[in-house]
Amino acid sequence: MKKLVSTLLAALLIASFAVGAQAAPVTIRYADFHAVTTVHWEGVQKFEQLVEEKSGGQIQVETYPAGQLGAQAELIESVKNGTIQMTYGNSPMLSNYVPEFAVMDLPYIFSDYDHIKKVFASDTAAQLNQKLVDTTGMRILTWVHSGFRDMLTKDKAINSLADFKGVKFRSPEAFAYVSMFEALGASPTPLPWNEVYEAVRTGIVDGLETTVEAIVSNSFWEVCKYVIVSNHIYTAETPIINEAFWQGLTDEQRGWIQESIDEVADWQNQKIEQNQDGFYQTMKDNGMTLIYIDRQPLIDACSVVWDKFIQKNPDAQTYIDGINTLR
Repeated sequence: MKKLVSTLLAALLIASFAVGAQAAPVTIRYADFHAVTTVHWEGVQKFEQLVEEKSGGQIQVETYPAGQLGAQAELIESVKNGTIQMTYGNSPMLSNYVPEFAVMDLPYIFSDYDHIKKVFASDTAAQLNQKLVDTTGMRILTWVHSGFRDMLTKDKAINSLADFKGVKFRSPEAFAYVSMFEALGASPTPLPWNEVYEAVRTGIVDGLETTVEAIVSNSFWEVCKYVIVSNHIYTAETPIINEAFWQGLTDEQRGWIQESIDEVADWQNQKIEQNQDGFYQTMKDNGMTLIYIDRQPLIDACSVVWDKFIQKNPDAQTYIDGINTLR
């Protein structure tokens, strides 16, 4: 009998230790700046569902849509400072912290989605991520399509390179974009994304550039007549996480998060690729005129942007070569 009691007590102690050793529940505050009609916001919701399921509720996600906690630049700073744990970055914004990220924004550096996927899985992407971790204390968890970008104008048809002269385009406040518009002869006007619609409507700028999905999700046909199908730059959204928070998690918790975000990325990327033609049709259905401009003169004019990038960054050629060899 004493042996049985001793055995039961030992079992209870082991069970008690196992419960005590289990990692404490954690909460991720995941804030987004995209509109709630976008694939990107759907991705945040999908991540919340997946990671809570995989962790059995050990990881909880609080989500904040549509810039509730600030514009993109503010959200990235909040992740850097640890006041929130996750948001979307992208290469235009991250290049303000790590200049080498601008290689991902060089005009016409990517040929197609297959090329892009190879780069995401390459040493080049891994090296950029490590620079971000070392410099800012933020980590990229995955790379997600935002898509190839086109240009929109309120009422000016742009049919050739010469037509860009003097046109005021909203630009992200990032080297590659500002330099690209200058190379095309346009006048870049950096503005936060959440001010763009009103800036076009009131004539502060003549147009903008963005992804086809963003054109549709923001109903830009209400303020813009023309879409110049330039496919000038590809943009990836990059779910980022505070590195100190990440390192404070257990291996198991990090595994649940990584598995969930990878599943979301696969789903988002497929959806963006499949929907591209549909986005163009929606633009036409809403009265926009699509101009299929000859891109070669634009490509030639933008070569100066590559030259400037190489001059500004000692390691630039290595990154460019890393991307070009995967074509």
